[in-house]
Amino acid sequence: MKMKWGIAVLVGLCLVACGPKSDKMDPDEAAKQAGLRRDQYSHQGDGNQVVTGADGTTTAMLEETNFSDFGLNVYPASDAKKGNAYRKTAGNTITTYYTLHTKDDTKKVTAFYESELKNKAATGGEIGTIISGRLGDMSAVVTVIDEGTTGSKIEVQIIEETKD
Repeated sequence: MKMKWGIAVLVGLCLVACGPKSDKMDPDEAAKQAGLRRDQYSHQGDGNQVVTGADGTTTAMLEETNFSDFGLNVYPASDAKKGNAYRKTAGNTITTYYTLHTKDDTKKVTAFYESELKNKAATGGEIGTIISGRLGDMSAVVTVIDEGTTGSKIEVQIIEETKD
């Protein structure tokens, strides 16, 4: 009887140890395996929050300050969406991304950016309205998304080519 009990325990332990394993891991473990420090992927870190990719690209988090410094006027009465502004450098292309929110309706926001970019908007289907245009040596793409009773979300991309 002892022998059967011992075999049953051994088989049970083997099944538990050899059973299916989860491929999921928490964000901290994933970042650790990717070789990132906490300040490179978390808003809890200190420092400039710049991530350098293996391919030489860099991504830097931006402060929610005066986005018009990047070449496109900011829609009046809009607020920056916290933690949603960054600048990516890849080769000779620098792309600045940021998201704004306003209580104004999409038609008013779209008209503002059509005037800024001197181009008519195109509908993006369910996504919203897309306006693109030139800003001197740079290009810009603005997507205006209707958020119902809360107003509009404005997603901006400014793309510039460097002379390197």
